[in-house]
This record gives sequence, C-alpha cells and structure tokens, in this order.
Amino acid sequence: MQIKRVDDQPMMIHVKEKPKLHTKGKRQAQLKGRAVLTITKGPKVGGKRPPAFKVANSKGSFKARRGEPNQRRITATSSPMNQHSTGTRITDKKQGRILKTVGIAGAKKALSNMEGGDEVFESAMFMETATRPVRGVADLKKHHHRKNVIRQKQGIKQVRFRSKIQRKEAGTDFVRDRRPFRAEQRAAAIKRIGNRRCVGNQSKTGEGNHKLEQRAVEEQPRKRMMKRYISESRSLGKKQEQMIKAAKKTVKAQAEIMIRKLVQYLGSSFLGSAALIAIVVVPILAVIAMVYNSPFAVLFPSISSTETIQTVLNEYVTEFNQFVDAELNDVSGYDWSEKIYVNYEGTGEPNNYYDILAVYMVKYGMGDTATDMTDVARANLKTVFDDMRSYDVTSRTEPGSDEDDEDYEIKCVNITMKNYLDMVSEYSFDENQKEILLELMKPDCLALMGRPEGGSGPGSTIITSEQYRAILDEVSDENGKKVVAFVLSKVGYPYSQDYRDTGNYFDCSSLAYYAWKEAGVSLLYGGSNTAASEGQLCYDNNYLVEYDNMEPGDLIFYSYSKNGRFLNISHVAVYVGDGMVVEAANERTGVVYRSVQGKSKIVMIGRPR
Repeated sequence: MQIKRVDDQPMMIHVKEKPKLHTKGKRQAQLKGRAVLTITKGPKVGGKRPPAFKVANSKGSFKARRGEPNQRRITATSSPMNQHSTGTRITDKKQGRILKTVGIAGAKKALSNMEGGDEVFESAMFMETATRPVRGVADLKKHHHRKNVIRQKQGIKQVRFRSKIQRKEAGTDFVRDRRPFRAEQRAAAIKRIGNRRCVGNQSKTGEGNHKLEQRAVEEQPRKRMMKRYISESRSLGKKQEQMIKAAKKTVKAQAEIMIRKLVQYLGSSFLGSAALIAIVVVPILAVIAMVYNSPFAVLFPSISSTETIQTVLNEYVTEFNQFVDAELNDVSGYDWSEKIYVNYEGTGEPNNYYDILAVYMVKYGMGDTATDMTDVARANLKTVFDDMRSYDVTSRTEPGSDEDDEDYEIKCVNITMKNYLDMVSEYSFDENQKEILLELMKPDCLALMGRPEGGSGPGSTIITSEQYRAILDEVSDENGKKVVAFVLSKVGYPYSQDYRDTGNYFDCSSLAYYAWKEAGVSLLYGGSNTAASEGQLCYDNNYLVEYDNMEPGDLIFYSYSKNGRFLNISHVAVYVGDGMVVEAANERTGVVYRSVQGKSKIVMIGRPR
C-alpha cells in the first residue's frame, strides 16, 4: 500500500488580500445624444484606472480615459438643481451658526455694560424669535428661486415625445417607428444627409433601431425622475405660496391682536383723559367763557389783539384834560381862572377813572364781551365817560383887598366827577348789577384793574391795648379824651363815603362827626356834616387854634384841591397828641393812625365846643 504523505500536497499559504481603499472618486459623466447629460458616480478602487466614459453625438462617438489629452472636461454637480455640494452647504450653515452665536455673545457682552442693556438684548431676541417664521419663508423663496436660475443656466429641457428623442439620437427626421428601413428610404436618407453615417443593410438597421430602442428604454427612468421633479417643483411652489399666505395671515392676525390690545390700553387711557377733560377742562372753559361775557372780564387780559378798554379810556381822559386846560388858559375878560372839583372831599385830586371802568362793565358787559373794543364798544364807553365826568365854565366875583381896589372877576372851570354809587340810581341798576358793581369796586378788584396804591403815607391800622391806654393817659381834657377814645377804637375800619353813616364804614368827615358826637358836641352845620361845613362851623364860631397850640381832639382841616366849598376844604383829621392823628384817608388805608400829613395843605385848626 502506498502511503501518501501529507507533504506531497502542495502547501498553500493563505495571505489576506490587501484591503482596498475606497475613496470618493471623480464623477463619471456620460453624454448621450445632443445636450443630454447623464451623471454617474461611485467609489474609486485604489490601484485601478478610472473607467472610461463614452461620448456619443450625431457626428460620432469616442472613448477616452480621464486625464487623457483629448478628454472633454465636463463639470457636473450632485444634483442638476444645486450649484454647491451638500458638504459646502453644511459648511456654510455651520459657519453661519458659529457667526450668529459669536455675534449674539458679543452683543450681550456689549449691552451688559450699558444701562438698560439687558432689556434691549431681551427685546432684540424676542423680535428675532417672533420674526423667524417670516424670515424662514423668505429664505425658502430665495433658495428655490436660485435653483430655478441654475436649472435654466444648465439648459435642462423636458423631452416629451419619444420620436423626438429617436430623431436626435439617430440624427435624422426619417425615423418614424421601429420597423427596418426600406431600400428606398435608405437611398433617400443617404441622398439627403450626404456624408452622414447611416446604416448599410437591413441587419445593421435593425441593430441600430434596437440600440435606439434600448436607449429610449434607458431614458424612461430619467424622464420619470424629471416629471417627478417638475411635479414636485410645482407642488413645492404651491406649498411655498401657501406658506407665504399663511405667514402673512399669521403676521396680520398677530398685528391685529397687538393693535387691539394697544387700542384697548390707549382707549382706557383716552377715556380717562376724556373724562378728565369733561370733568375739569370743560367746566374751566365754560367758566372762562362766562367770565369774558360778564363784567368781571375787565379783571383779566383782553382776548382781543386790538386795543384794550384801558387804552381807549386813557384816550378819553387825555382829550378831556386838554379841553379843561384850554379853558383854564383862556382868561380873556377875567382876572384869573380856577379849576374846581365840585363837591369833592379827599386827600388828593379826585379821579373816578376806575368808577367809569366798573360802571361801563356792569352796564354793557352783562352777556357780552365789553372788553373787545369795537366801534360800538368805544361809543358805549364814551357815553359812560361823558355821563360820569364833565365840566362847565362859570365865574365869580371877589372884592379887592382895599376899598379902592376893584373887584376881581374869576373864571371857574367846574369839573364834576360822579362815583359809582351815583350811577346806580342814574342807570337804574337792579340788585344783581349793584352787587356786581360793589364787588368790582373792592380794593382787591381795583388792584387787578391796575389801580395804584393810594394814600398820603404809611400808617398803622392796629392799636394795641397798651398803646390805647398810653395815648388816653396823656389826654387831660374830658371832651378830648372821649373824642380820642372813639377814633382810636375805629382804627382799621374800612373807608366809604356811601356807607359813612352805617357805623361800619367811615370817611374823614363822618369819623370827626361821630367822634365829637360821642363827646356831646354836634358838628352838623347848615344841614351838612361834610369836612367843609365842619370847617365853616369852627370858622364862623371862632373855634380856631394855632398849630403849635393843638390839643388831643382838635380838628385839622385840609384843602388838596378846589371844590367850590368853604375855603375849598376837602379833608379833615382828628389830632390825638404827640404829633399823631387818626383819619380816614382813602379806600386803601381805611381808618389809620399816623403822624400829621401834608402840613402845607392845612387851611385851619378848630376845637369845637
């Protein structure tokens, strides 16, 4: 028996096959027909040559290896609709996200160092999140628009008819079906196409038709893909439009909600403001309208841009004074002239300027804007002025100082000024008008109308009990003490000629009259108790004393202007000792305690008994 040794078998050494390195190779492209491009790609095996690609057209075909001199360079992308590769897009997205993250971090860091920066950053992030759907739709629209532009540049065309593909592949328009060419058709084709390459016999024609048919069949998947792509593109366009409409609708709805909330918020505020206006502003406007249609409008600025009531009244006063001065300067036929303020008592020259204002406003300002100086208003003011201020010319004769001297003939220009109370009866004011007139003539309202502070100097309107007792202790005469005690008790009382007999108001002559009446002596003379009649009483009864011999209770008579009364006496004060008097000077001061005023205006000093 022959024993076969194991060693007789050939020894096989199993060596592991060298691993193949799969790398992404260059894309292979095959051009079929005219302007019809197909792309194939696959892994490249290390160590092997790249496969050849075939180019076929109407003129012929050739084979070439990649990298050969006659190679036709074709640039193809992974998709006919994309210009950049997927890797490039991913890289761009990553870079965009990185830049966005870095930008957000930098903005947050920068804003954190600013006052209120955190609120600004949060607002910006909120707006970025809120507008993200709209921006996404816009980016999608832009992306598909770019795809459409690229597709048009690459010249991709949809092939709808099989016969057209066959004609392009065969390079002739004679191919109608898959049946073999006839001899006549071959001859006509050769004649028409000249030197074109054509199939020589029936077998070759059948083979060519078979190849065309095979190619047409191979084109079917591509056609289906293109149809699908076109359909998807159209569907995507419709979806895109729907998304845009939905985004617009969403934005519009959100805007409407925000506007509604804003209107509700502002509406509540507006209603509150309207209520505030209705409660506060409207009544104020109504009050202002009522004021400017009442006599109190004279206390406020004029609503007219033209001249004011004071300006017009000043014109009338100036004109009146010019007439008076002309009369005083015309002394032909007279020895001299005098200006006389008829029946006036006061510490200075009379002036009824503000009485005229008040009376005019009460008469013509009830329900009308009397401060608006129209032609009618100017005429009304002139009527009131003429009724309250007028003058006439008279004369009087005075005997000469000696018996041989002739009598003097004096021209008297008599000025009559009526006060506001005189016009109450003359214009027949009712109680309401009278009340308004009295209100306007109060010192506060007169100050608002522009009346300057009057008076003949400062004085005290308050007497303390210590002062009161000290002054009375210095008076020795019994009647004088009673007179001084009465006038000191009236210091601070208001001044009024019209209410002089009420006990609550005093003028100069009524204060002296009631003071001496307290001592049991009446100053009534000739049926009158004016300062002039009281002076005439002392003069006629020789109750006169010298200035240096004055005692408490004596009466000092003044003449500040000629009034046609006795010695033109227009004021009287009560002496209380130590160079001090108590007198009712004017409406501003009322009854005041002060030193002797206007020594140069003193006419005489009397001591009634």
